[in-house]
Amino acid sequence: MNFIDAPLHRKRWLSIAVLVWLLSAGLHGSAYAAPVAPAALDSLLHLGKEALYNLDIEQAGDYFRQSQQQFPGYPHGHVFQAYLTSMIWVLDTSNDSLKNRLLNELDQAMKISEAYKQNYPKKPDGYFYVALTSSIKAMYHVVDRSFLKAYGAGRKSKKNLEKVVEIDSTYYDAYLGLGLFHYYADLLPGMLKFIAWILGFDGDRVKGRNEIQLAAESGEYFHLESEFLDYSIGYFLEGEKSKSFRGLLKLHQRYPANEAFSLIIAYHYRRTGFPQRCIDYCQKISERHKDLLPDIVNLKYYNMAVSYFLLNNFSRADSLFAILEQLPTRKSEYYQAALHFFKGQSLDMQFQRQAALKHYLQIPNTKKTQYWYWQSRPLIEFPMDSLMIDFIRAENWLASRQFSKSRELAARIEAKLAKGAVPANPDLPRMTLALLADNEMVRGRLNTARKLYEQSLQTISKMRDQFRKAWIYIRYARCLRALKEYDLAERMFGKARALKDDYTRIIIEREKFILKKRREADEKKARESKMSD
Repeated sequence: MNFIDAPLHRKRWLSIAVLVWLLSAGLHGSAYAAPVAPAALDSLLHLGKEALYNLDIEQAGDYFRQSQQQFPGYPHGHVFQAYLTSMIWVLDTSNDSLKNRLLNELDQAMKISEAYKQNYPKKPDGYFYVALTSSIKAMYHVVDRSFLKAYGAGRKSKKNLEKVVEIDSTYYDAYLGLGLFHYYADLLPGMLKFIAWILGFDGDRVKGRNEIQLAAESGEYFHLESEFLDYSIGYFLEGEKSKSFRGLLKLHQRYPANEAFSLIIAYHYRRTGFPQRCIDYCQKISERHKDLLPDIVNLKYYNMAVSYFLLNNFSRADSLFAILEQLPTRKSEYYQAALHFFKGQSLDMQFQRQAALKHYLQIPNTKKTQYWYWQSRPLIEFPMDSLMIDFIRAENWLASRQFSKSRELAARIEAKLAKGAVPANPDLPRMTLALLADNEMVRGRLNTARKLYEQSLQTISKMRDQFRKAWIYIRYARCLRALKEYDLAERMFGKARALKDDYTRIIIEREKFILKKRREADEKKARESKMSD
């Protein structure tokens, strides 16, 4: 698979994507507090919020603790403190003491929120804080892979949010939470979507995004978070990369001290083929959060190392992976698996086979590590040879937009195979044809790309590498979509879903949604043209 498609972080779409969700869910908790909360409490919450926007975690915590101490009967400070701890835990999930603290804070926040709701049954605020606390707990269960518990907490959150807008339909910040539920429920695959519907999660992707945009436009306190989430959805899930990136860049310019924004910008440059820009951004990221938010530092070195790998500067990539491994920061299962993959591959490319195998074999097949597990299996089965090293280099040239170098090297591999060279990996001929097709597609030569993809697919049933097989189908489907061969493209996306990898399936759902939008736009244009005739 081309590394341009690789995920930023495997805990969900990426740690930043989960952070976006929590930031949106957690920070809009003080919405509509002004009619009930004293002005001094409201001020503390705003100060804490601004500190958090600047990723000043300690200062934000001080303000939230002050709000608890000075206004013990209000849930605001307790809910915000639980949110703050959840944000730290999401970026440090291996910290068990932090997890226990989070669960204790959530229990306390829920107790106070429920009491507040009972004391003010006709005001929306109490329902809102119960919903907020439940949403944080739901996200804890999602990250912890306890999906049934997540459904339960999420259902409670949604029920209370619906009560909020029933009491006051102009409580615009509540639409952010409702929009999240409607949007993400529609992303679920068929059977899970049906189960979610039974449990009360009616998915509607368009409605959900409209609700999020409504909160962005009219939310009294938290239009910024809604705007942030709208850009993130557009970028990661709906293919609106240019427009959404401009919006995210604007937010980063407003809060330059927020390194989460910096990482999103750096990630954008890496995955869109500008690894040197990614490196430049990452070098500016400080290590002030290495204790509280270790994944900020982990992501800095990880993105730099992968960027050098994409530039075929393997020695520099190795040295940065070594720094990442030696850092005293806590590392998730995902990062441990990533390190084993890259260290193994580096040793393999130096023909140190036994040392490489030791690393590959330490990658477990879990939900959190399956991305690396699937990529490492062919490397275990087939030893590295010079043809495969050349293929990796050619793939990297494509991912770093050095198209001529990629095409020329891929063509040389194909020529060697045609002359009788026998690769260690029997899938290499199909992979090379697909890589040549990728190069033709980025040049806009779609019909030529289609022919090459179809040649690769002639014997794809024999392909051993299920991960690369799925991604050949995905890129072929993208080509067909660009050619407006929508039905065939949809079938190819369906074939790619055979791979049991969460990240790949999320990408497929995004690609199918883009296909649907383009098909509908073409059909609308055709109807309008017919009417004008």
